[in-house]
Amino acid sequence: MYFRRNIYIYAVVVMICGILMIAPEILMLMSDKEYWSGKILIAPIVLSSFMIFLYSNYVAVELYYKANRCIALNTLTAAAFNLFTDVLLIPKFGMMGAAYTTLASYVLLFLMHCRYSRRLNRALYPFRLNVTPLTLVTVVSVISYLCLDNWLLRWSIACILGLLFIMALLKRYKLYR
Repeated sequence: MYFRRNIYIYAVVVMICGILMIAPEILMLMSDKEYWSGKILIAPIVLSSFMIFLYSNYVAVELYYKANRCIALNTLTAAAFNLFTDVLLIPKFGMMGAAYTTLASYVLLFLMHCRYSRRLNRALYPFRLNVTPLTLVTVVSVISYLCLDNWLLRWSIACILGLLFIMALLKRYKLYR
């Protein structure tokens, strides 16, 4: 069970990292030049999507234990936080403020769901399962942001990461067969 859950998480990590590395070119292919300035928003938006994926695992635990009230309370708290920080940061930082307040709201939501679901069943979905994937995605998003204008470097890193994932997957598959 642990192996399958791990594979599932790392498959999403690989997809998220791949998106981070190639999304600027996809944006430029699929949009007019006036939207190209939005490529600086790719990292926080993709990281937000990853946080949604991570917290949904904890929400599944809460749903199993019928903790609907907690899910609603956590969602309302994160929404209020997002609204408050949007009011503070959007006038000063514009779309970057909106992107990062949304990311912060999803991080908060992840932490709240994690905390409560661990109270319900600590062993079912341990927090340590998220540490390495979250670190990998954060590092790749920083690299993607720093190499935003160097498509060759980003695509090379994407290919290397893809090969490393395939090698790790094959190695693990042989171990658990």
